[in-house]
Amino acid sequence: MNQNVLLAMRKVTCKLNVCWSTKRGYLGKFHKYSILLVVVSALAGCQRNLTPVTSSVADTELKTALKVIELTFVEKKVALDEKPLQIDTLQYSIPTRVGSICTSSSYFDNKVRSKSNEFYKRNNLQTKWLGQTAPNSLYYAWIDVIKNCGTYGLHPEDYSVYSIDERIQLFYSQKNSGIEIYDMDMQLTDAFFLFTTHLIEGRITNANSGDRIWIKGAAKSDDITILLEINDSQTLREKIGSLHPASEQYIKLVSALERYRVLENGVHDGFPFIWESANINPNDVHEMIPLVRRRLEPTDWKFDSLMIDSLRYDEALVEAVKWFQFRHGLEPDGIIGAGTLKFLNQSYKEKSEVIELNLERLRWLPETYGDNYITVNVPEYQLRVYENQKLGLEMKVIVGLEETATPIFSDTLRYIVFMPTWSVPNSIIRDEIILRLQKDSTYYGGKNYIFYKNGTEFNPASVSWNNQIINSYNYSVVQQPGKSNSLGLVKFIMPNKMSIYLHDTPNHNLFNKTNRALSHGCVRLDDPDKLAEYLLKDQKDWRMETIDKAMKSDHSQTVFLTIPYPVHIEYFTAWVDDNGLVNFREDIYGHDKRQLAQLHAVRQKIAN
Repeated sequence: MNQNVLLAMRKVTCKLNVCWSTKRGYLGKFHKYSILLVVVSALAGCQRNLTPVTSSVADTELKTALKVIELTFVEKKVALDEKPLQIDTLQYSIPTRVGSICTSSSYFDNKVRSKSNEFYKRNNLQTKWLGQTAPNSLYYAWIDVIKNCGTYGLHPEDYSVYSIDERIQLFYSQKNSGIEIYDMDMQLTDAFFLFTTHLIEGRITNANSGDRIWIKGAAKSDDITILLEINDSQTLREKIGSLHPASEQYIKLVSALERYRVLENGVHDGFPFIWESANINPNDVHEMIPLVRRRLEPTDWKFDSLMIDSLRYDEALVEAVKWFQFRHGLEPDGIIGAGTLKFLNQSYKEKSEVIELNLERLRWLPETYGDNYITVNVPEYQLRVYENQKLGLEMKVIVGLEETATPIFSDTLRYIVFMPTWSVPNSIIRDEIILRLQKDSTYYGGKNYIFYKNGTEFNPASVSWNNQIINSYNYSVVQQPGKSNSLGLVKFIMPNKMSIYLHDTPNHNLFNKTNRALSHGCVRLDDPDKLAEYLLKDQKDWRMETIDKAMKSDHSQTVFLTIPYPVHIEYFTAWVDDNGLVNFREDIYGHDKRQLAQLHAVRQKIAN
């Protein structure tokens, strides 16, 4: 080993000594690693008369020697760790302690406090992170995890790590008492459980947007047991990693968030507002065109530098706009209208926040979807069927209007009804049918509806609807099977109290629209016969010919699935597709707006 290698190793030794001598509790202990270097130096001395090694060989030897030091250091560090302290419950009452991190939410306050108290009870009332003279190595690994949690859309400041770390460093540089160690250790545990609760449940306790229903999945993991099992930095990182959503989409969105934050913090996010009162069409000359090019270049297109300031809406820009429209769910017609401008004027910071919110939503989903399942992404107007976790079928859907928003929830599809009847919901009887009858009592004659009052059938044309107080709950209306039935020729039932299901429709022209938020809340299918065929393919005697016959029958027929399919009605306004393209969609129900406001409010309370 030559002199250059030896010199480099001695420099490393000096740096390591300086680094670790600053940490109280490790003073004087690092000399054990110097012994290794003495041995290496002795070996170097034995080689002085050997042929000098080349620079590349020297580098290799240095790296090997440093690896030995590193491995030895890691092995010894555990032995040097501070031992946990036994909490003196006579001095410090765990259940009634005052110190805690600020969560700004009584829900999280109570949950975190409960988890922490239970943890210390099960941990034999010992500290987890701090010893008598220094924090242990687990503490430094935990702080590192928190400081890097912004990578996946969380914020280190929310867990008070900087203030806690500052307090701990000051504490160990002065005389200290056991009570303060206990309190700081529990604050760290509180921070741990707030963080893990956010990973398991998300940061928003109520996902509803006013009367728009959003039912979150139940909490999945036992983070108390997880913390009890964590005794080294590697296990800590593995256990924390297991709490993240186990989906490829989560990993893709994390990468997209990093990309858009780079754009947000770069020179690209200060463009002026792109305004226009009328559409900009291909080949138009317009003063806003250079701004459009500059907005699209970082994410969608690489333009000729000589054309960047051209006022003409040329062919290259048209293609870029079409690409932009496609990944924002707009009609890719190349016309710059209100919808396109709305997304063009959205800053990279705003898009970063939308990506972060959609990462949050992935944490609300069931821990696993299993092998076979159906998803409906409402803002995308798209249904997908997966078999063995691979896409087997997809189709367009129509979802609820903003005022009759489709609920976001998970359920199980259990049976199919061919040639269904439609029991009209009371809300439609109240808000639509009675209003029509008040204008024309004969309106529903010959339309295949049967009317009941208090369970007795009657003719609505025989009633004077304008001369009495109408209680809609006294009435029920059933539309009989047929081509004009509002449910079409087949419906797919996942029993739930909201009466939400998938079904056919007599008006398939609506699927040609880009914006398909048009229903009363249920999900209409563009290809219901194909879905029926797919779900029944393993059931004897059910082929497309049989299905077609059942859909044209003169009576209803119910078929139970031998393998029920979980259905997940979702609301994602940002995702990464199979081609790596970052997609955004219109916030059709205002969930983004309300949920982002909740996240901002929570962070503001914590900051104050």
